[in-house]
Amino acid sequence: MTPIFILLFVLFVIILTGFRTIRPIEKGVVERFGKYNTTLTQGLKWTIPIIDKVYRINIAETQIDLMKQSVITKDNLNLSIDGVVYYKVHDPLKALYNVNNYAWAISSLAQTTLRSIVGEMNFVEVNAQRQTINARIEQELDTQTESWGIDILRVELQDIQPSQDVQIAMDMVVTAEREKEAKITRAIAEKEASKQVAEAVVIQAEADKRAQIESATGEAEAIRLVNNAAEETFKANAQKLKALEVTESSLVNNSKIVITEKGINPSIIFSDSNDNSSNVVPVRAAPVRA
Repeated sequence: MTPIFILLFVLFVIILTGFRTIRPIEKGVVERFGKYNTTLTQGLKWTIPIIDKVYRINIAETQIDLMKQSVITKDNLNLSIDGVVYYKVHDPLKALYNVNNYAWAISSLAQTTLRSIVGEMNFVEVNAQRQTINARIEQELDTQTESWGIDILRVELQDIQPSQDVQIAMDMVVTAEREKEAKITRAIAEKEASKQVAEAVVIQAEADKRAQIESATGEAEAIRLVNNAAEETFKANAQKLKALEVTESSLVNNSKIVITEKGINPSIIFSDSNDNSSNVVPVRAAPVRA
């Protein structure tokens, strides 16, 4: 093997080692002699071996898990909180040169921001306003990481757990609240039942009153009908009695009576003892008032 062949072989190997494959989710920052030279996009690229150094920067959406940390709320309760931060590099040069290890820096900044925001809120607010906390952390991180060439896409708090003694106290409060609500519900039900009973008593009393009024009205009507019937009967009997009295007084004078079909209006015949002729005078009973 001649020296020329060996030289060509070494040169060929060096040239081959200069090729770089850049994926679509990456960008390559090339430094030459420690100075920024160019940025490589996706595809097969060639750099000078040994002289050029390529730094691959992931430009896809990336997730960072925030380790569970202890946070003290405004009302001095100790909480354990963990979460996730989603980010994306939009400027590889800033991400490489403006911050040392941007992934670690984002995680540390997110934990610090989380402690600051939660420390301004009560425990109840932390539980009730989780989405608000996420939005505030995202906004704060996005502002701080702009100079790093990084976009913070979203922040999600995954778990918020109080300490054991706080959890026990919370359970006792929840139990007491449920018992209170149950008592209130029972009291309302009993009140409603009492109201319905009272309404039923009033309705029954009203029905009894109406029944008594209708009964009294019926009795009064019956009495009125009986009185009317008795009055009519008394008038008729009085008229008949008067006619009989008139007849009786006529008979005292030896008068003759001719009973006609009119019954109560007989004709009285006055006779003269010396004269055989007779006079017939109709007699009508005078109306008699009861």
